[in-house]
Amino acid sequence: MTEHQGPNMIIGACEWVALPELGIAKLRARVDTGAKSCALHASDIQTFVREGQDWVRFNVHLGFPEPDRTRHCECQ
Repeated sequence: MTEHQGPNMIIGACEWVALPELGIAKLRARVDTGAKSCALHASDIQTFVREGQDWVRFNVHLGFPEPDRTRHCECQ
């Protein structure tokens, strides 16, 4: 992951990112500075109710260097 060290951050076309709230410490991400939205490759998406709240469970595809590796996630 690249550390932000000032008002301008230099990044490459691909960078390592973390999603700690989903238990993902390292995920390779493609950087698109012209994009108006973001995407996460997920499959097996299911909604469910837990303690009266809407939740979702899904598998995140971690990609490079192991394209078939996934992490099961649940969030509200």
